Amino acid sequence: MEPMEEFFAGRFALRRSADGRAVTGEVTFTRDLQGPPDRGHGGGVMAACLRVAAEMMQRGRGGAVAGALPLRVAMALKGEFPLGAAVRVEAEGTPDATCAIRLVGGKGVIVEAMGGPPPGPPPDPQPDRPRWEALRQTSLTVPGTAGCLACGSTNPRGLFMRLEYNEAFVWKVITPRPHFQNPDGTAFWGVAPIILDEIGWWLGALQAQEFGVTNVVDVTMYRPVPAGALIVLGNRAGLRQLNKRTWRASAFLADPAWNVLATAEVEFAASRVYSKLLMPAFAAAGEREALRRVFPKYADA
Repeated sequence: MEPMEEFFAGRFALRRSADGRAVTGEVTFTRDLQGPPDRGHGGGVMAACLRVAAEMMQRGRGGAVAGALPLRVAMALKGEFPLGAAVRVEAEGTPDATCAIRLVGGKGVIVEAMGGPPPGPPPDPQPDRPRWEALRQTSLTVPGTAGCLACGSTNPRGLFMRLEYNEAFVWKVITPRPHFQNPDGTAFWGVAPIILDEIGWWLGALQAQEFGVTNVVDVTMYRPVPAGALIVLGNRAGLRQLNKRTWRASAFLADPAWNVLATAEVEFAASRVYSKLLMPAFAAAGEREALRRVFPKYADA
């Protein structure tokens, strides 16, 4: 299988303006980059924004995300990201050394985002470590679907990642599959936004006991992602309720030595519309008990 680094880069056709202050072009997602059925995965869309931000911030050095680190992108999702159709990319530099990004589809603006350097160093993950290590043996596994880029059980390009949870944490220790690994000992950098969007979604869904959408995703990548084991962790006590149907979650991705590679703030909005959209895909996987634990009012519908 084509390495994910090359495959993802091939989704883009970008052009830089003569003065280097703007980038335009197109990005096209295939079906194996889906999250909800027939729509782009939120973490994949964030990866697209990171790729565009790296192109802007490096001023012509090839747009490789690893070379642009540390890098932060704050993304607001305005609409559904289509599969199989070109989405227009618009990015321009700002006076404060950041860049503004827009992804525009046939029905209008899909994404508005800002990219630039992070405001400070990564957070210290150590306060969560003793309690997580003490409690991690008592856990349940979230349900999943067949086609999702993160959790899909049959998606050939997916991570095959089913997160674990208990009353205190949502997490996973995962080694990305071979096609995510690069010859230089790193993993495809996009695993960071994909994994972090996914855990942000589940932190919200477990709290709401309802399906929904991650409509705001703020990811900072500090270091290249190594090809070995990774730890993604979200403390459920840190979840903040913004209104009746919206929560904001934080999570981090680290290596086995607990060096933080990337962090995320993810806003999850519970949605009856998305519940109707997603429930058939989850039910088709046949994990009735797992669905009943997380989404009790939908599992037997």
